[in-house]
Amino acid sequence: MAEPDRGGEDADIVIASSPLQYMNAVEQRASAGRPADLVLIGDRHAAAGSTIEALLARKGSWRRVVRHPRRPRPPRLAPRLVKDALDAAHRASLERLARRLGSGRRRQVVFGDYRNVSQRVLVDRLAFDEAVLLDDGSVTPQAAAWRADPLRAPEPGQFDLGWFRTALARSVFGERPPSEPPSVTFFTIYGPILSGRLAPQDRLAPHGYEAWRSGAGTARSRGEVWLLGADHAQAGICSQEDYKRLVLGAVEALRLEGRGPIVYRPHRGESAAKARALAEAGGMRLVRTGAPVELDYLDAAERPASVVVVASSAADTLAALDPELEIGRIALPSGYLRRRAEHISAVIAAHDAFNPRLRVITPAVASDS
Repeated sequence: MAEPDRGGEDADIVIASSPLQYMNAVEQRASAGRPADLVLIGDRHAAAGSTIEALLARKGSWRRVVRHPRRPRPPRLAPRLVKDALDAAHRASLERLARRLGSGRRRQVVFGDYRNVSQRVLVDRLAFDEAVLLDDGSVTPQAAAWRADPLRAPEPGQFDLGWFRTALARSVFGERPPSEPPSVTFFTIYGPILSGRLAPQDRLAPHGYEAWRSGAGTARSRGEVWLLGADHAQAGICSQEDYKRLVLGAVEALRLEGRGPIVYRPHRGESAAKARALAEAGGMRLVRTGAPVELDYLDAAERPASVVVVASSAADTLAALDPELEIGRIALPSGYLRRRAEHISAVIAAHDAFNPRLRVITPAVASDS
């Protein structure tokens, strides 16, 4: 539940839901140099809350912190009308929260995810001079494309922020999707690939993680590779067997190059048991800290020689944090993407455009056992 309103109505408001959004929020406030209230809305991954709390204790000076539950996730087989009723209650709770935050006009309202309907409802209900969008990974170029021309944006359905599934709920509760902000400032590492591609009313505020980089060490391993996992199998983007084949093939290709040791760092949405089995099958050391990999990288006493991804925004954020780091992505074979192919392809295109030094690793034929 939201905490009691103990502040005035003059401070900026920052809305975040994930650890990476929080890191970007800290960076943005260091740039702005003004007090702000932080609103934390629950994330789809249960562990994200504790990770954000650890980040909050480590870095960030907020006038106050308000916590609010995420959008409900009822059982998959629950009746659609029940799901709609839960969503209506959640939307009402957000509208009450907006009233508690106050009606005064803020200089900035900062938010972390253009696709997050809970965040967008708050933005829609608050008065401000400037809406600032943080990077939520490599979806930023897609959000910019949507605002510039929805008909040409990749996977436009991800920006459909309707609430309800049934005509009855739409009639009883009223759909009222959040409106598009009149203009958006993109506080982003993607300036080089967004310049000249924004909607006319939008603008860029580029950064390179200057606040997080300050004081970080520079020692580097001679051969260690961090292989960053993806939640593609859990999300139904590919089959578990195809994901296993892809990762083991990449491990084999890296070892043929003489790389190693290889550390497997699972995505926070990956099954712990399947990640452990995959690491064992590939002879990789499994490391799962719960912190964003960007923070683990900055904290490492010895940084890896290389980081390899499947399709992860960490490829871009780590390149911004350390332009000298070698980063590779694993080439996806034909037929790998069973759903969300347009979105994943756009993420990969952003990797390639953002980092001209990116290596493409073609998986070797690897055993599935």
